[in-house]
Amino acid sequence: MRKKLDANDERYIYQKGGKRSSRVGQAVWDIMTQDQEDYSCEEIIDAFGPDYVKEFNDVVEKNKHRLESPFYVFVITKKEMWAVNIIRNIFQARQSAPNATDMIIKYKHPTKTLYKVNTNTGDVSIIWSIPGFEECKAIAKHPDSFDPTLVDWINRAYEGYFDDKSSQ
Repeated sequence: MRKKLDANDERYIYQKGGKRSSRVGQAVWDIMTQDQEDYSCEEIIDAFGPDYVKEFNDVVEKNKHRLESPFYVFVITKKEMWAVNIIRNIFQARQSAPNATDMIIKYKHPTKTLYKVNTNTGDVSIIWSIPGFEECKAIAKHPDSFDPTLVDWINRAYEGYFDDKSSQ
């Protein structure tokens, strides 16, 4: 029987400078030495959806007094190659929008998503979401098989449209 991993397990926690920190390496080892159940892409996305929203809201709350409204939240979503069923999201609050072309070059494989947050009105809008390079190539070959908004974001990003700050 597979043992469920618990982030609060003392094997994964240590004290550093008076603060609790995590031992990611131990957790990775424990994950990799256990048989991994197969999940569909849909099941994985459904499972991480609530955490995504919570982390997004946490980033907005932590930065709404630090950054002038509107500000941006840039999210890097990547599948971990070392483990099955692991998707990691990295949330970065920014005062200015990143250059989409630079993000495509810097983060070739993850999905890159940019949100605009207006804390004065409570509005959150998605500016663009660009998948990894290989996914972009597949979408470009069969654009009619994909959501038109996604195809448009990819085309505009590769044309440099999102590098102009007025487009944000």
